[in-house]
Amino acid sequence: MMDEIRNYYERYDESGRLFGGTPSLEYLRTLELMERYLPPPPAIVLDIGGASGMYSCPLARKGYEVRLIDPVRKQLEQAKEASDKQQ
Repeated sequence: MMDEIRNYYERYDESGRLFGGTPSLEYLRTLELMERYLPPPPAIVLDIGGASGMYSCPLARKGYEVRLIDPVRKQLEQAKEASDKQQ
């Protein structure tokens, strides 16, 4: 099953789903909930299954130390690229 999931996400653009030109309601609401329930920065956030870093990057910009893990190499590469662009 893990190979099937990994293969799916290797072909799928998660970033485009959440932020295809304009932010989706899901994306905006998730950010709002994280702001409400996370401790204030500086704090460490572990983004498990963080995909392409769509939530990790905004948190890092706010001063959180973010660690993203994901089983899909393509997603990790996209997250690293997104992180590098904002530095």
